[in-house]
Amino acid sequence: MTATTDRQSQAPVELHTVTIDGVEVQVPKGTLVIRAAEQAGIQIPRFCDHPLLAPAGACRQCLVEVSTPDRDGNLRAMPKPQASCTLEATPGMVVATQHTSDVAEKAQHGIMEFLLINHPLDCPVCDKGGECPLQNQAMSNGRATTRFVDIKRTFPKPIKVSTQILLDRDRCILCQRCTRFSAEIAGDPFIALQGRGGGSPRDEVHGTHGSQIGAFDEHILNFTSSGEEEPLVLAADMVGPEGAPGATQGLAVGPLGESEMDTSGRPFASYFSGNTIQICPVGALTSAAYRFRSRPFDLVSTPSVAEHDAGGSAIRVDHRRGVVLRRLAGEDPEVNEEWITDKDRFAFTWQSAPDRLTMPLVRDEQTGELVATSWSEALDLAATGLRRARAAGGVGLLPGGRLTLEDSYAWSKFARLALGTNDVDHRARVHSDEEVQFLGHHVAARGLGVTYSDLERAGQVLLVGLEPEDECGTIFLRLRKGVLAGTVRVATVAPVATRGTTKMRGELVTAAPGTEPEVLEAIVPGSSESQLDALAERLAAPGAVILVGERAAAVRGTLSAVSALAARTGARLAWVPRRAGEARRAPPARRTGPPPRGRAPAARRAVSPLGRAAPSDRPRRRVARRAGVDDQHGPARPRQHQRRAQAGGTAAGHHDVVLVLKPLGHATTSAKNDAGSGGGAQPPSAGGHGAEAQRKFSSVANR
Repeated sequence: MTATTDRQSQAPVELHTVTIDGVEVQVPKGTLVIRAAEQAGIQIPRFCDHPLLAPAGACRQCLVEVSTPDRDGNLRAMPKPQASCTLEATPGMVVATQHTSDVAEKAQHGIMEFLLINHPLDCPVCDKGGECPLQNQAMSNGRATTRFVDIKRTFPKPIKVSTQILLDRDRCILCQRCTRFSAEIAGDPFIALQGRGGGSPRDEVHGTHGSQIGAFDEHILNFTSSGEEEPLVLAADMVGPEGAPGATQGLAVGPLGESEMDTSGRPFASYFSGNTIQICPVGALTSAAYRFRSRPFDLVSTPSVAEHDAGGSAIRVDHRRGVVLRRLAGEDPEVNEEWITDKDRFAFTWQSAPDRLTMPLVRDEQTGELVATSWSEALDLAATGLRRARAAGGVGLLPGGRLTLEDSYAWSKFARLALGTNDVDHRARVHSDEEVQFLGHHVAARGLGVTYSDLERAGQVLLVGLEPEDECGTIFLRLRKGVLAGTVRVATVAPVATRGTTKMRGELVTAAPGTEPEVLEAIVPGSSESQLDALAERLAAPGAVILVGERAAAVRGTLSAVSALAARTGARLAWVPRRAGEARRAPPARRTGPPPRGRAPAARRAVSPLGRAAPSDRPRRRVARRAGVDDQHGPARPRQHQRRAQAGGTAAGHHDVVLVLKPLGHATTSAKNDAGSGGGAQPPSAGGHGAEAQRKFSSVANR
């Protein structure tokens, strides 16, 4: 943001011409045949293939007939059908899919028959029923009748691999999507392929276990390091289709206790494990919260935006009769691609919690207890208390940092026009006047500076006061993706290297707590420290980015040092808050589509109500004249100043009533019925939710 650099021009792409089912198509060099078919509008069935994962060729369902030219230019057919998800398109290649080749169609029918031999008939009770790729492709690319009459292989199920994920091994088709995601995308050794062969009928074990997905648990694989077989730990809170209790894998038997063990034998901890449920093409991995709860055709789906961080991840909220049953990742190539954090996926049960307030409460004057009342009485009491407080010396608004753009606009206008105050502060965290100046100069009213795609190709990214894996999972996944691709290097100014830093192969710039400003000032070309000298050179390269988190405000001088470093090196600067409503946008923001749900920065002494830097009172007065009010309130006071004034009796003093307003604009059937919950943002207009909130707030003040 402090310095804009031109993006590097893309090198010319070499194109290859291939023919698929008689259709010629030009694709870039290195394109897989299955992608070339998609470009030509030709569907090829697949299970293991995923556009964001490395090719595996595990399921073999995408077999096609391929011919390539020899040295003399004569087409020669390959002796056997080839997996189109692992084969790159070459010049002059001719591909015949199941639509035009009997060989490819017969091969796909045979693979489907193999997959269904041991697959259980759980469709009536399986959570994947109705949205299962195996169901759909068995009908479109499978045999009409089965030739299998023997006994199927079975496993005790389900296995509780974590508190949120359940595994039914007999449904698994060994596509390895889950294991590849854990290793390639998240970097967490969660589960892996174990065992050999097809196994034995029923649940008998002869010699070794058949191939299955798991975490190498001794109870499941019937071996122990001590040589004494230990009993299988049952999970009585879960049952399989036949009513038998499930099994618990690892050590944890519930939400409390020791962590699960991963494939390396260490305690399992992942921020992204829930994505394996969604990308599983069958019902092998299911959600413990959603298991046996509903069917896809019973649900109403609402696109929304995750609210647990400032990343703006796209999600899909599935609800039935006003109750949210699950959340899924939405597809947004410019932001979260197809991944979300476990917080965004599973942290929605608060909406139906028994202790959630559904009616306004007022304090009884005689008993002093909170009692339920009507909205009309509550609004009347709130208006009376606010009017009394306004007459006594003024009102300060503390809305919090989770409000949406519309609600923040309504709060701001309600405070200034109805309550006659500019004292609005959303920061319920450590903050400082230095942060006010930093946000007013680098964040407020700024355009799109750094995108997620830019992070992947930045060359060098420096993290200051930010732990992406914990504070903004989408940034972490983008940085890890760029690191594995070799297009970005990550360095972090921190006391120690965290697990997330290790997974990003990050370089640790050691800074003892409180010494971050000194370390940042030492990042200069020609520094006596070779590490700092090299880092300064990389930050001066085109495309470099500095990401600073809100925790940097806790150490005096850190934000000023960050600004100086960005100006010194020319690197772009982006601020990443924890809460979705901490800034007008959540940098890095989406490139297209509706603006992310965020709120304007709090009113400040150095920032006008429009968010622009204002060293004098003139911009604020200009805005007040346009709004048709007198600017008699003076500049805003930060939250700590409001508290001091209140303690000294110069502000509103003790309030007889506390007005708690639920943010408007959230449908009761969505996953956003909380202050700061996400959803598609709309600009505050006459017909938007901001106008509705403004009318309701104004009606309260007019009383």
